[in-house]
Amino acid sequence: VSIWEKAEPDSSQLATALDALAGFYRAAKKPEEAEAPEKKALAILEKKHGAESLQVAACLTNLGNTYKGMNNFEEADKTY
Repeated sequence: VSIWEKAEPDSSQLATALDALAGFYRAAKKPEEAEAPEKKALAILEKKHGAESLQVAACLTNLGNTYKGMNNFEEADKTY
């Protein structure tokens, strides 16, 4: 991830890696650690593909799952 952040900070590959990292944290029951990489992935994908893209929709679902894992259901509802 750190290599992509330096070389291609707005690349889809970085967004994919950040999303995977967030997924790892969610699976490890560490949703608080998943939030930052998921939000960063979302920002990249929105910039690259637009807010209405399938990639952004998938990332928003993952972010909602992160919030759900944090018992932050209000924020989770906003992302689904």
